[in-house]
Amino acid sequence: MKRNDAFAVLLIGGMLILSGCGGKMATNSTPTVSTTPTVTSQATPTGNDNATDITAEKAKEMALTKAGVKESDTYELKVETGTENGRRVYEVDFKAGGHEYEYDIDYSTGEIIQSQVNVD
Repeated sequence: MKRNDAFAVLLIGGMLILSGCGGKMATNSTPTVSTTPTVTSQATPTGNDNATDITAEKAKEMALTKAGVKESDTYELKVETGTENGRRVYEVDFKAGGHEYEYDIDYSTGEIIQSQVNVD
């Protein structure tokens, strides 16, 4: 094959690859567009990544039950996500009856990993 012929073959092959033909005939079909929304999951205190994970609400209930305190008797109640010794946890903190309560609750199992009660 001559040098010019080889160049022409490479040029045409490259054009076919770049044009997306790939040896197939182009058709006049309408592209399909999905109308299903995409949802991105993020770890938040009100959500969970896995069907077996407990919710922030459940972690709060567990801490209040363990403390023997009604939610209506608390103030400065907060539930946040964090890490304790490499484990994802809910950090549940609140004050009630002159005491400050702190609980670390495993994000997946609901196990109370650590608890602390201090005089406020």
